[in-house]
Amino acid sequence: INTLFAQDEGGGSGYSAGLNVSYPLVTGAYYDGDGTTTGASVGVVVDTPYGFDLGPYSVGVGAGIELANMGADSSFTYTGFYVSLESTVYELESGPISVYGGLGMYDGLAVIGALTYDYAVSGQPIVIQPYARTTLLLDASGNSDTSYLMSIGAMINYSF
Repeated sequence: INTLFAQDEGGGSGYSAGLNVSYPLVTGAYYDGDGTTTGASVGVVVDTPYGFDLGPYSVGVGAGIELANMGADSSFTYTGFYVSLESTVYELESGPISVYGGLGMYDGLAVIGALTYDYAVSGQPIVIQPYARTTLLLDASGNSDTSYLMSIGAMINYSF
């Protein structure tokens, strides 16, 4: 692993910020019980110009905050703060496919993993990233109940 470096973005700051929206399609056993529900998630994501090399992959560093699973158990907060890593794993003619992972706090430790597709809007500093994501909540209820949410969604990013 090489040390953290600032990627050269060709004149821009290298930062991007965007909106993240998703909805769970498959949920873990915790969400099948009485009084538990699932809902949409909405948040803000930030990508930085910093990254590192991991073997043949260039890994970018970012962060996010989201209100996850809105409408779920009102006694538990699903506001999440996480650090993310992202790397392109395959290049299509229309845009790259990337893996995205994160570690954060959703009133308990959580792990995030996603597969994204980057669609750059022609002539604009905007990238739309539809994704399939799994969030593993290691304390879904506040009582050490582990569960997960498998979601589809999209991040809409603006590059500075």
